[in-house]
Amino acid sequence: MQNTKPLVLYFGLDKPQESLLLQILAGQQLTGRRIKPGDRLRPIGELTESVPFASEPGTPETPESTESIIIMDSLSDGQINSLLASIRQTDGLTITLKAVVTANNRSWPFVKLAEELRQEHAVMQAYTALTQLSRRAQAWLDDHPDEINATAALTSALQQARIIERAFHGEGELDGRALKAAIRELATQLETLA
Repeated sequence: MQNTKPLVLYFGLDKPQESLLLQILAGQQLTGRRIKPGDRLRPIGELTESVPFASEPGTPETPESTESIIIMDSLSDGQINSLLASIRQTDGLTITLKAVVTANNRSWPFVKLAEELRQEHAVMQAYTALTQLSRRAQAWLDDHPDEINATAALTSALQQARIIERAFHGEGELDGRALKAAIRELATQLETLA
C-alpha cells in the first residue's frame, strides 16, 4: 500500500538533531519516521508505508551511512520548500542528503538511494568548486588582457571548464574524471598566476 500522507523519513541524526527535526516537522504538521540501521536494506516504498514495520533479526551488515539523510514522501512543493527552508534556518541541524520518493526510487533499498544521493552530492560539490574557479579565472583574464603568455593556458583551462559546466546543464555528457581534471587544471593555472 503506497503512502498518501506526507511523511519524512530520516537517518543519521544524533538525538539533538533528531529533536530539532521533529520540532520542525510538528510545527509544519508533518510526520517523521526514523530509519533504523536494521532497516537499511528495506525498499523505500516499504519504509513509507503507514503500517508499522519491524526490523528483521540477522539483517546482513551493509556499509553504514555517515551522512544525515531525509527522504520526503507525498509532500507538496510548498511543503518541501517550507521544510527545507526551516532546516537551513535551524542552528544545530544539518541534513547533508535530501531526496523525494519517486516512482523510480520507491523500489530501491534505502542503501541504494543513500549511495545515489552520496554520488550526486559529490558531483554537486565538485561542480560548485569548478564554477568558483571559473569565475576567478574569468576575473583574472578580464583584469590582465595584455598578458598573452599567461592567458593562453588559463583560457584553455577555462574553455574546458565551460564545456564541463554546459554538460552539467544537460548540453552533453558529464564525465566525473573530466570534471576533476578541469578543477585541477584551473586551480593549477590560477596558482601559477598568483
